[in-house]
Amino acid sequence: MASISPSSAESREADPLECYIDFFEGMTQADIARIPEVFTPDARFKDPFSDLRGHDRLARVFTAMLRDVRDYQLVVDDHVRKGDTGWLKWTMSGFVRPLGAERWVVTGVSIIRFDANGLVSEHVDYWDAAGQMYERLPLIGWILRRLRARFAAHSAAG
Repeated sequence: MASISPSSAESREADPLECYIDFFEGMTQADIARIPEVFTPDARFKDPFSDLRGHDRLARVFTAMLRDVRDYQLVVDDHVRKGDTGWLKWTMSGFVRPLGAERWVVTGVSIIRFDANGLVSEHVDYWDAAGQMYERLPLIGWILRRLRARFAAHSAAG
């Protein structure tokens, strides 16, 4: 993968979004050390579970994800970049112990913002945590499915 660090000659020619996709699709524990080459020091990462800033906190969340999700895989299905902003449509999957023996599959989109050097300054994920995760948990899943059914019935009636 081409580096997206500002000191890399390749980074001036490479699309920063393409480089970022390569980083995320192939991320392993060894890539955690590359966070300063990919993200600005005060980069923001937001998803349904966290909203954090900085290399240390990014390293912790990515380390936990790779540790806790067996056979983690992320595939970018589509992407667009305009100026300093990129949009990703992705599918993430793996086995998460609390969710049972079935492979967990999540689809979502991300908005990625880059600084002038091609480093990620913000990564914000959007995906349905209730429908794609919480509903698979034994007790809370049953409650959420019932609520969803009631809201659907109410919306259809009105």
